[in-house]
Amino acid sequence: PVAIATATASSGVATFSGLALTALAGSYTLTFSSPGLPPKVSTSILVSAGAAAQLVITTQPSSGEVTGVPLIRQPVVKVEDTGGNVVTSVVTGTATAAIQSGTGGSILGATSGTFTSGVATFSGLTLTGPSANVYTLSFTGASFTSAPSLPITLSGPATHLAITTQPSIAGVSGLALAPQPVVKVEDASNNVVVADASTVTAAITSGGVSVTNGSIAVVNGVASFAGLALNATVGTYTLTFSDGSLVPAVSLPVTLAAGTAAKIVITTEPSHTATSGLALVQQPVVKVEDSGGNVITTLNTGAATASINAGAGGAITAGSTANFVAGVATFSGLTLTGVAGTSYTLQFAGGSFTIVDATGIVMFNSQAALSITTIKATWGRSLTLAATGGSGSGALTFAVTGGSAKGCALSGSTLTYSSLGTCIVTATKAGDATYASTSSSPTAIGISRLPKPGVLRVTFAANSSRLSGLAMKAIRVLAGKLTVKSTVIVTGFAKGNLALARSRATVVVKYLTSRLPLHAGRAYVTTVNLAAAQLTTRSQ
Repeated sequence: PVAIATATASSGVATFSGLALTALAGSYTLTFSSPGLPPKVSTSILVSAGAAAQLVITTQPSSGEVTGVPLIRQPVVKVEDTGGNVVTSVVTGTATAAIQSGTGGSILGATSGTFTSGVATFSGLTLTGPSANVYTLSFTGASFTSAPSLPITLSGPATHLAITTQPSIAGVSGLALAPQPVVKVEDASNNVVVADASTVTAAITSGGVSVTNGSIAVVNGVASFAGLALNATVGTYTLTFSDGSLVPAVSLPVTLAAGTAAKIVITTEPSHTATSGLALVQQPVVKVEDSGGNVITTLNTGAATASINAGAGGAITAGSTANFVAGVATFSGLTLTGVAGTSYTLQFAGGSFTIVDATGIVMFNSQAALSITTIKATWGRSLTLAATGGSGSGALTFAVTGGSAKGCALSGSTLTYSSLGTCIVTATKAGDATYASTSSSPTAIGISRLPKPGVLRVTFAANSSRLSGLAMKAIRVLAGKLTVKSTVIVTGFAKGNLALARSRATVVVKYLTSRLPLHAGRAYVTTVNLAAAQLTTRSQ
């Protein structure tokens, strides 16, 4: 700008008088123009700072301040010339602050600032006054007084939050509430703390999952939310708004309805191990949900598809798809083939959504068929079980799963029982690094009595109670036909010689019992009957 910008031409000459440049220090050119003539541009003119002409506020205090607390934004004033150049030669004196408008207020703290190179920066300047009053400040220094500052609204210290616009009382999970809430930071007298620039956060008070756009910066004491959405299951919720140590504010209830499809989730994991070529024992179930976890029950078309996401050499050979019914897809017969020892992960796709299962499925080969080979048991004797088939190095175990006999029990592979009937037994061969575990079909072990042995007659040499080899053999054969449930009656005979009869019976009993195993710390039950004249047996 120029002080005098025109001059009247006389005899074709225009002579300017008092032309001055009011501008920031720097290099300028002047353009001279007259209607109908081409303009002319002057050579460069270097402008430097002029004499002090005004006191200007270059940093305004904040529009909102807390009474009795140093101003959040401390003012800065400068001595300038008419062109706005700082008069750096002003290096002495101070600028002093004063209230220009507003009632009941006062200035405390550092009410003045010392000039340095034409600039006075305040520090600790404090304004006090009734809450909600509005003030303006002016500054005096270097023989000038500034124009008034922008208005400053005072408040007390922030104590609590207040909801001035409630969120909508009805909403949809995942969609922005309408209207959006507005929350104010207030002092103890419920005046807005315009000076506040903190952050207000919204959270679901009870239940729910999460909120979207749940935090917003406070501007001039007001937090105006935008895009705030609740991601929660269908139901009624309240929002709690918090800001540090301030007393929080709680909204009115917000009733949520299910939203739009937002994701596919796995609700039943597939088995974590699999036998190559056999359907997974635990088949997966996936659902399409909104952002809050509500199942989209209106989805009754299309299908979810399973595929291998990671793992070399694997393939899905059956059951790779499952139709959606009320938003749920339940797989059936999903079967993987692959390399033993390799871990595979699956991904599921439905509609426009995809999810990768984070848990791997470790692959094993199937074993050869396993079957129990011992199927007959004898009453009074335990049975050692055996099986054939299976593969790999896994341990073989047996388990009782039922039966009509009483007391069916196992100790390792030894089967015991306390009555006639059947014991139902299953064999299992554990898996190893290559093979999955396998089990036999339940097998019925029949428990029956041994056939009752016939009468055995043992003869002795005359006047002798020594057993012959043939007699010993016959007794050994008899011993093999007895169980712990058998009773043997031994009768000794020697005509006219009771002592010899007793001796012969005793010899037979001793030899018979010597050929029988001990049971429960005692020999098989034996009875010597001297009244009869033959060796008889009875089986139970």
